[in-house]
Parts: sequence; structure tokens; C-alpha cells
Amino acid sequence: MTDEELYIDKAALHAEFGKIICISIAQIKNDGESVVIKSYSGHDEKALLTDFLKLNANILGKIPGAMYCGHNIKRFDVPFIAKRLAVNGLPIPSNFQIFKMKNWEIPFMDTGDLWSFGAWQESFVSLDLICECLGVPTPKDKMEGKDVNAAYYDGRLGEITEYCEKDVEATCRVILKLSHIDTNPFVDKK
Repeated sequence: MTDEELYIDKAALHAEFGKIICISIAQIKNDGESVVIKSYSGHDEKALLTDFLKLNANILGKIPGAMYCGHNIKRFDVPFIAKRLAVNGLPIPSNFQIFKMKNWEIPFMDTGDLWSFGAWQESFVSLDLICECLGVPTPKDKMEGKDVNAAYYDGRLGEITEYCEKDVEATCRVILKLSHIDTNPFVDKK
């Protein structure tokens, strides 16, 4: 693979080169009684991140014990968002400055960590594999993360948003299943 091909294939996965075009989040209410999914998507990254900062202040600033959950969130999503906030000249919220926190203070639950069940030797397991093991529908039926870059440049932002929402839904289902909470009363998209 040439340097140019490698850049085209991988650059979007690095916050220094990529940009955020969609952030999808969910709120699990009343121990899984309902799940509400909301997406912020668009071509204007700074506006999207500004909206996300408002949401972040509302959620974590007003709901005691609230935390973000995601798959590989501590190693990918949080650092990527924090770097893109910095690149766009926006403030990095204190809950994203995890380098200042002790492990038990970090307000992020990572399904990769949950799935390791405290194993000393950590190895990455994909969300797709965890879903398969738990009988949760895979979010990777039409698109995978590696396809997002090409889809964006093909003008398929709506499909990317749908893919992100499916990922969030699958992550919620995994968390609920690992918590032995019924995943049937699912899912209210806003």
C-alpha cells in the first residue's frame, strides 16, 4: 500500500486528520424501561461539537452519577472528541480530562472493559463479536467503521447517522444484557 493509499484509508481514524460528523448518544431510563437515542450530525464540526458541549453540561452537570457508556470509548471516542474540541478552539470539559482522574473517578463505562471481566491481560474484542456472543443484533449489517470515510465523501451522511445509532443501540443492549435487564422495551429515537 502506498503512503497516499494508507492516508486515504486510515487518516479519518486519527483526530489530527479526521473530523467529527456524527455523535450519537442514548439515555437508558428506569433500568432499561426505555432507551432514547439522539444524534448530532452535520458537516459543520464546530457547531456539532458546540451542541454536544451543551448536552454534556446538561447530562453530567445535572444528573448525579451519570456516565457515558460506549465500546472502546476510553481509548477512541473520548480522546478523539477531546482532540477535535481542542482543534476547534472549544473548551474540553472536565469529565473528558481523564488524565487527571483516578480509575474509579472516570465517568465512562467501556463495554470492552465490562467484557474483559477484570482480566489482567486485556485484549481488544470488537462490539460485533460481543453482540454475536450475547445474541444481540449486530450494528454492522450495512456499514462498518472502516466504511464511514468513503460514505461521507459519497454524500451519505444519513446512512452514517443510522450506522452510529445502530452502534449506540447495540452498545445499550450489551450493557443491559450484561446487567440482566430486559432489552425488549427498546428503542425511542429522537
